[in-house]
Order: sequence, then structure tokens, then C-alpha cells
Amino acid sequence: MAELELLQLANALQRTAITRGGYDGRSFDLMFAIADVLESDHGWSFEQSDAWLERMGLWEEEF
Repeated sequence: MAELELLQLANALQRTAITRGGYDGRSFDLMFAIADVLESDHGWSFEQSDAWLERMGLWEEEF
């Protein structure tokens, strides 16, 4: 997938998580998969994808 498509998918997952009060297991795993693809296929560093996951709310208990 193109980088923009991955980021759009991630934004949709984040919006869903916000309305539900957090990521469910499947969405959580998918966000990590997106980060992995951003690293492997789009040249993101581990630090960049880790910071992105944090901004997307993966480390928060609740929204």
C-alpha cells in the first residue's frame, strides 16, 4: 500500500478507537502492522514509527 493509504487507514482506526474508548485487540495489532510496513517499505526509522504510534494513542489507557 502507498504511505498515504496506510496513514489514512490508521487515522480511521484512531477515530474508531476514540469513539470506543480505546483500541481493541485487532485494531491495536493492525496499527503495529502499519508501523512495520512504514518501516520496511517506506523508510521510516524505528524511532519515527514508535513516536507515531505514541501520537496515535497506542500507549494510552483511555481516550
